[in-house]
Amino acid sequence: MSGHGRVTGREDRSYSLDGLRGVASLVVVLHHSLLVLPQFANAHFGGVVPASLGWFVYSPIHAVWAGSEAVYVFFILSGLVLALPVIRGSGFEWRAYYPSRLLRLYLPVYAALGLAVLAAVLLPREMTPADSAWMRIHDEPLGAGRVLLDSLLVGGTSNLLTPLWSLQWEVIFSLLLPVYLWVAVRFSRYWMLLGAGSLALSFTGVALHVDAFRFLPMFMLGALIAVKLPDLRNGSARISTQLWWAFLTGAIVLLTARWTLGEVPAGLMFLPAILGAIGIVVTAASWPDAARILERPAVLILGRISFSLYLIHEPVVLAVAQLLPHEMLAWTPVLAVPVSVAVAHLFFRLIEAPSHKLSQMVRNRLRQQRRNSQLAL
Repeated sequence: MSGHGRVTGREDRSYSLDGLRGVASLVVVLHHSLLVLPQFANAHFGGVVPASLGWFVYSPIHAVWAGSEAVYVFFILSGLVLALPVIRGSGFEWRAYYPSRLLRLYLPVYAALGLAVLAAVLLPREMTPADSAWMRIHDEPLGAGRVLLDSLLVGGTSNLLTPLWSLQWEVIFSLLLPVYLWVAVRFSRYWMLLGAGSLALSFTGVALHVDAFRFLPMFMLGALIAVKLPDLRNGSARISTQLWWAFLTGAIVLLTARWTLGEVPAGLMFLPAILGAIGIVVTAASWPDAARILERPAVLILGRISFSLYLIHEPVVLAVAQLLPHEMLAWTPVLAVPVSVAVAHLFFRLIEAPSHKLSQMVRNRLRQQRRNSQLAL
């Protein structure tokens, strides 16, 4: 998920990025809630989709539950958000960055894993052929090895808590941030070439089935947006509202090309989806009208709890689906989405916010230690 950082400073309209993160998190929750239902899961697992649902599956409307594409938005947001403080020269210190960043990511992950284990113990995941293909991928024995694999993140993840797959790449990017920034800043003059190279590398990852090539370049695209953000915002005033709406519409069409162009191999639709995600991030960061929408209180609340929502929603969705009678399974999205938001709010207050405070405390202490050592010299 994550762009699981936060940019401060309303003068730069950066709260709109928090709002976009909240919207993307809600899309992922709706995505998984719908995949409980076989007719929607079939769209993702190669089954037959009823003709009556074609308008919701094979059209740009799919954007409201395009979970995979929402994660691409997260990756680009992370590249943008983590690069901005360094590019702005706002007193960024690497010695303090690494411990605070890893605490910020791992502590909520461990708590979410504990919640997933508890849910799996209380409601064993024993699926039947009548369950959707997405439900059945969770039908695995609960063991210490799976939990250990998920807790490390960087070596891959299991199906105990599937949203953690994206955290693997968030952690690796966070560790490699100096490399990304050096390349993005040192060669900023050639940003178009770097962007094209990143897209080409992602496509190569799809073709060769190498996930590192597929996903890690997306963070570079976000870093490049950070480098060019002043120019983007300066130029936004010269773009009419009608043109901005056309740009956003085009971005959504590209984002959902995998679904609207069904006869084209899915691998070829990967690049349009990334381009669409870039367009959505640029719109949120640069268009004042979009910023005003994304900075509304309800959207910002979602943005504030977005990491928590992303981490804990799947056990909630599975629990709701398992507790409902089969004939009422269609109620899963109606119930699971608001319950997930409520649990995420509680998780944020009890787990994520304290872990964030701890990471800030560690960062501030390390900064102070460095200042003290400099004064001693």
